[in-house]
Amino acid sequence: VSSHDRGEKEDTMLVKKLVPHFIILLISLWPVYLFALTGKSIFEGTSLQHIPPLKYNVVKTMMEGNLPLWNPHIFMGMPLLGDAISDPFDPLNILYVFFNPLVASVVFSSCQIFLSGAFMYLYLNKSLQMDEMSCLLGGILYTLNPSLLYTTGIGLDQMCGAGSVMWVS
Repeated sequence: VSSHDRGEKEDTMLVKKLVPHFIILLISLWPVYLFALTGKSIFEGTSLQHIPPLKYNVVKTMMEGNLPLWNPHIFMGMPLLGDAISDPFDPLNILYVFFNPLVASVVFSSCQIFLSGAFMYLYLNKSLQMDEMSCLLGGILYTLNPSLLYTTGIGLDQMCGAGSVMWVS
């Protein structure tokens, strides 16, 4: 077996490993598709007024060289460091440096959805050693899980719609 044949075999193995993640990526980008096509954000009402400004405030405070300990902009102030919504040490918060808060929140949600589906696929594949199709289906269904979507800040209307997308023909 020549080195050229080995190289081609390694390339096809790499593509075979990346295809399920690419499929999960395409499905998890639905908030970006919605925003790009209609201009509407996945966030509504309170979520829109609360989540993006909090995360932007955290990133802005950290970019100034300070720890985000306190948010003086809500009522008499609130602790920001331990807040589960602003989540100051989430690595995906870096998106708020490059995008405006509304776009960053849409991309942030898509990244969270993709990462959860991709890691569910890896868990099913590596730890439970299930077959490829079962792992892919598990990753896809996990990305459409209403509990997961709720933790990203997506409203109830969008959760119900996303969960039924697969069954619409």
